[in-house]
Amino acid sequence: MRVAVLGCGFGAQHLDWLSQHPEFDLDTLFYQHNRERAVELANRYGIASVSADPVGELSRRGIELAVIVTPPDTRQALVRAALDAGAFAFVDKPLSHSLESATELAALAAGAPQRCAVNFQWRSHPAVREVRDQLAVGVGVLHRVHASFYHDFFRGQQASWRQQPASAGAGTLGDQGVHLFDLLHWLIPRDWSAVAAQTSTVRQDPDGQRLEPAAGRTEDLAEVWLQEPESGCLATVSLSRLVCGVRAIEFEVQGSDRTLRLRLEADDGSAELTTHGSDGTSKTARYGPTSLDPYPPLLAVMAGKQDPDGLLASFDDGLRAQARLAEAVALAARTPPALPS
Repeated sequence: MRVAVLGCGFGAQHLDWLSQHPEFDLDTLFYQHNRERAVELANRYGIASVSADPVGELSRRGIELAVIVTPPDTRQALVRAALDAGAFAFVDKPLSHSLESATELAALAAGAPQRCAVNFQWRSHPAVREVRDQLAVGVGVLHRVHASFYHDFFRGQQASWRQQPASAGAGTLGDQGVHLFDLLHWLIPRDWSAVAAQTSTVRQDPDGQRLEPAAGRTEDLAEVWLQEPESGCLATVSLSRLVCGVRAIEFEVQGSDRTLRLRLEADDGSAELTTHGSDGTSKTARYGPTSLDPYPPLLAVMAGKQDPDGLLASFDDGLRAQARLAEAVALAARTPPALPS
């Protein structure tokens, strides 16, 4: 299967995953600006070609899978080019930079069934799947959900597209928040919507020691409150891309019969899941380092197999997470979201 990777930032992680599957022939690496970085990665992974022209080259090279890991504002043209070339379009999260664009992409995917997906790789983690199985059995009356994603990857970072609202659409809400919004909907499929949000953006000195308010850039910290209207159940999402020394997702579900507490380590995928019963008993399961490689379910779907557990997220799933992101951004700014007509 001839594969093109579009993007040389997080695209490097995708190259590492892809290289572990003999089904994939890494044919082309596309770059936006940094040809030197593209050549270095191409040499490392034995990629035949590098190019800055994906729209022109995807079809000519007979690409079957286009992995799109470029800034969110570029997705519209690249997904269309991939589909026009007859390729499967696999897009890193978030789906796009705006709700309007994500809506258009979901409509585009509706005309190309089984040829589009979004990378929400935490769905495949065995601990997350165990939480989903337990929730399917039931935890009694659902009282509250809390999720957090803290990471230090942005401390001391130089200016990049991730800080620009026009290209990124959002900051920590797009980097981390969409993962939690997707997990919330996937684990507990209800009509969640954001009802309040606060965000903060800070400016750092080069060594990351001094933090000051900064305007005109994407947010670095966020708190979002969501509610399921029918039951009134609350969910909270807490995010930071500047925390010192923490790289983890935590997800807690409180029910009348059981409480589930999950911690996922972002670096190696190790995890701990504790179930607290209403009778005072507790049980903890521990998971060793786990690959977050998203390609096994993608390979299965591309081979025409079913995905009954929904491990491979659709563009509709991406749109749903994008809607929560857009609500949060709008609520933090105290203006209504720009919903498409």
